Amino acid sequence: MDILYVHPAKQEVDARFDKYRACSPYPFIPVGVIGLANLLRSEGWDVAGLNLPLELTLQADFSFRHWLAGQPSAKMVLIDLHWYEHCFGAIDAARVVKSIWPSTVTVIGGLTTSNFAEEILATHPEVDYAIRGDAEESLRQLARYVIGGDGDLSAIPNLVRCTENAVQ
Repeated sequence: MDILYVHPAKQEVDARFDKYRACSPYPFIPVGVIGLANLLRSEGWDVAGLNLPLELTLQADFSFRHWLAGQPSAKMVLIDLHWYEHCFGAIDAARVVKSIWPSTVTVIGGLTTSNFAEEILATHPEVDYAIRGDAEESLRQLARYVIGGDGDLSAIPNLVRCTENAVQ
């Protein structure tokens, strides 16, 4: 797989929905994600997706860590951070991805990301890139750069990244 999309739960990755049901896991993915996955597929990339809160709801013993460890490592993982309530879960998902696949590039995007990209990148080293606003062209170019080794990272629209000295 080239690219894995993960929709995070609000809770931490290791939450047990069979024991603690204090709030809805919110398994609804942003509607545009399917279009983004299809766009990347049309570019020739092998794209898979995982709706973590849905898996946790359907399988009480589902382990994101074990599932990831059993997959061939993706070159890039996309994590949506659209709704503010997913902040903790999205960052925890990125942290787990980096703990299992340290060389995999992690990318977040969505409404909340668009508003807090610099803060997220400055405080969470497990997130490599953030995309603000429209992601179609950004993801296409970032996939070419990360997976295909082609393109100019600084020319990718709406991309926020850390450099040695600052968040750009």
